[in-house]
Amino acid sequence: MADLLIGEACRILDLHPNTLRRYAANGLVQATRDRNGYRRFSYGEVLRFKKELQERIPEGSMERQLLGIITRGIQVFTFLLKSRLDRIYPSDGSFSTDPSYAVDMAQHSVNELQRLRAGLEENPNEAGTIRVDTSNVLLEALKTEHVFPSERDFFTTVRGLIAECEQLEGVG
Repeated sequence: MADLLIGEACRILDLHPNTLRRYAANGLVQATRDRNGYRRFSYGEVLRFKKELQERIPEGSMERQLLGIITRGIQVFTFLLKSRLDRIYPSDGSFSTDPSYAVDMAQHSVNELQRLRAGLEENPNEAGTIRVDTSNVLLEALKTEHVFPSERDFFTTVRGLIAECEQLEGVG
């Protein structure tokens, strides 16, 4: 099988590209560079590293569950950014706030959740602190609910993620 580009390797590993770059720079996973300077990962090396990561953060552990919550949070905010923000209006149809506020909130949430995910992948022993920080990012997003009442499904999902974070307290 041909070597994988970083995006393909990240999909298999379920990692953020910056995290995989850092792992490669630290020698935890072997990468080569093609003639254009792009990182390439052999399929076998990606599978070996996936097994290593699974041993580091075991399936079913609190850390693995938290990774899932953060990943779903990133996905829901990214979905809001890419496909729904053009339809966000206050319930009376007027702009009581600048719609870019919603873009800023969603983008900030994605950035923070990606940072937290990378931190958890690097330091699973920090899961307790990262769980609290994840809840805080999600709670901060809920503060915009009154401004964007048409996005009920989005905020219901965010509340569900917060509840999952709270259930992790004391697990581990």
